[in-house]
Amino acid sequence: MKQFGVEVRFVDPLDPENYRRATDARTKAYYAETLPNPKLNVFPIKEVADIGRSLGVPLIVDNTAAPLIARRSNTARPSSSIRQRNTSAVMALRLAG
Repeated sequence: MKQFGVEVRFVDPLDPENYRRATDARTKAYYAETLPNPKLNVFPIKEVADIGRSLGVPLIVDNTAAPLIARRSNTARPSSSIRQRNTSAVMALRLAG
C-alpha cells in the first residue's frame, strides 16, 4: 500500500481503545474483519464504530467469512462512496484511489 501513499497500522482488536490510540489527523478509515485471522475472535464492531464515529473515522468491515454472524443493521450509516462489499480488494482500492 505504500506505493499508493497509504500508511497501514495494525492494532490488537481485543482492546477497541487501541483504535483511538492509533488514530491521528491523517487517519481516513478503520478496516477490520468480522472474524480476524489467526485467532478468529469476533471483532468488536459496535465499540470500534462508536470510537470512529466520535473521531470522524468510518469503519469498514469485511464480513466475507461470517455473513451470518453480523448483518448490516437498519441503523448503520454507510458512507455514500463506500457500499457494503464482499471482498477486501474492493475496499483497498477505494482507500488507495
